[in-house]
Amino acid sequence: MIPFAQLADPKMAERITQELNKQGIQSSYSYDEAASIYTLVVEDQANFEQAQDIFRVMMGLPKKFEPSKEWEEIQSIPMGIVTKVTIGFCILVYVLNAFKILPELYSVMKISSSSNGLPEIVSQGQFWRLLTPAFLHFNFMHILFNMMWMKDLGKIIEHEKKSNFLMLFIVIVGIGSNFSQFLISGPNFGGMSGVVYGLLGYLWMYKKFNSNAQFSLPKSDVMLMIGWFFLCLIGVFSFSIANMAHAMGLTLGMLGGIFYGLKDASGSYSLKKSLLYVFLSLSLPVLTYGVEIFKVILKTKT
Repeated sequence: MIPFAQLADPKMAERITQELNKQGIQSSYSYDEAASIYTLVVEDQANFEQAQDIFRVMMGLPKKFEPSKEWEEIQSIPMGIVTKVTIGFCILVYVLNAFKILPELYSVMKISSSSNGLPEIVSQGQFWRLLTPAFLHFNFMHILFNMMWMKDLGKIIEHEKKSNFLMLFIVIVGIGSNFSQFLISGPNFGGMSGVVYGLLGYLWMYKKFNSNAQFSLPKSDVMLMIGWFFLCLIGVFSFSIANMAHAMGLTLGMLGGIFYGLKDASGSYSLKKSLLYVFLSLSLPVLTYGVEIFKVILKTKT
């Protein structure tokens, strides 16, 4: 007999053992007079965890947390060189800025020193400025949030598509999300979140269009990030958020995931499904632009 729980209420002990036996788990209980406690036991060790879960539910407690299969698979993947270098460089830039070790670093890495155009890029050929805002982070929670997602999402793509693919992905999505954010808010922004949303969008769509993909994101992660996107967009939080960078990153990632998902899939594909998700992805920056303009109009009227 394997004990799995103890309680003082005889009626509850009886109810739980009856429920376990009803579900085919051989169970009983005994009373310890000295301790005034009832001990519940199962006959088979294989039923131990299931009995504990049933006990917790019947006592009004949550089940023991168990990581999803997808999460466990993701954690088993080693980080590739591009993922490591990206995270390391972001942390280095953050430390240098936070402790003012290189005071001029921010002005060198921001997309432009002017809100009226991109004079450094156009006249001086400083093309790196299109990408480098992605490596700027302004507080600890900002960089922590982005690097945690970069670690998990980046290594999946690097594992499946190799380092060169991820490096090119970061460059394209980073430039696209940075430039779109600049057009909306000017040059004072930064962060890897546009790229993070791109990684999310890619993996989300890649699995939808290629069922043979080795890894898939837990649905809870997708829902969390999409929910966060809309909470930020409608202005629930008081701090500044690069919503257009999020939207454009997600769009570019989704389009990439659709393309490569269809390319790598072995079977036939649904044209209707493809067009639906392409439309959905393209609508995100349009929706974001409309909401951002609406918020500006509201602000000018107050």
